[in-house]
Amino acid sequence: FSISVPSPGPMKWAPLNVPLERRLQMVAVLLFVPYQLYSILLTIVLLMYRYTLPFMLVYFAYIAFDTSPRIGHRKWDAWRRMALWRYFAAYFPITIKKTVDLDPKKQYLFGYHPHGVYSIGAFTIFGTEGAGFSEQFPGIDCRLLALNIVTKLPFGREMTAWCGVAGVDRATCDYNLRHKRSIAIVVGGATEALDALPDQLTLCLNNRKGFVKVALRNGASLVPVLCFGENDLWDQVTHPFVRRCQDWFQKHVGFATPIIMGRGVFQYSFGLLPYRKPVTAVFGAPIDCPKSPEPTAEEVDRYHALYLQALRDIYDEHKGVHMLQRKHTLVIR
Repeated sequence: FSISVPSPGPMKWAPLNVPLERRLQMVAVLLFVPYQLYSILLTIVLLMYRYTLPFMLVYFAYIAFDTSPRIGHRKWDAWRRMALWRYFAAYFPITIKKTVDLDPKKQYLFGYHPHGVYSIGAFTIFGTEGAGFSEQFPGIDCRLLALNIVTKLPFGREMTAWCGVAGVDRATCDYNLRHKRSIAIVVGGATEALDALPDQLTLCLNNRKGFVKVALRNGASLVPVLCFGENDLWDQVTHPFVRRCQDWFQKHVGFATPIIMGRGVFQYSFGLLPYRKPVTAVFGAPIDCPKSPEPTAEEVDRYHALYLQALRDIYDEHKGVHMLQRKHTLVIR
């Protein structure tokens, strides 16, 4: 019984004379990556004291009745343009590679691949201006859609709501597209997080066609986005038994639990922070979908096949630049 655990090798310490720019990048990562943990700890602390308990009870009632984060109503451009996000994106760095211009008069459904461990690239590109989305695609008002639990997490939900993150369900998709917004979906979902292994690209897409139906119902154009480097930000502990346990947990709870290894704050050998690895999101050409309120299975299959082929074309064209150490070709299952 052996488990594959990435070896950290000899301890490698960060130098003392790190430039201020890189220190600020590290601070940005420390502030955001564990934000869910910060939110949970703050909630527990405030629930423990009688003076703050009434506030928390009122706040929980507010969360229960407040639907604005779920549909993306609280997007705050000033928050998205904070210097914090520019430092965060520069840490890796995260960049956008545009292949065509997009007409701001149209609505788009951006499909982001792969999920990675934490969807760092998707959040940075669509949830902030750290990578310059509005500069690359001016006039496009986009909402990043994530698990609905993100819109319920105390305190953390306020930050993601300001970033324009909303819940991913049919009603939210249709609402935003009908109100002349575009949406971005990490199509592979939590299952792909367990396949987020360095120098590999495995996408869960063959049986995921709901996003195509959304595009057809609303006449939105599908835009494939393939992100090279998303899977390289952490190592994972792997073993068939561990994977079976993770699959069971994901099936019954709704989110994945990858066992990750990264770097620390003052050393590079082990820790839970992401590695400084370049992340490049290649935006493909849009696939225009006709508006079909009740799309047929044939229509869905046709545009799904076009979408998968577009992803393969992006991979074949850019793998020689952004995935030099690849262990195998693109896998779509």
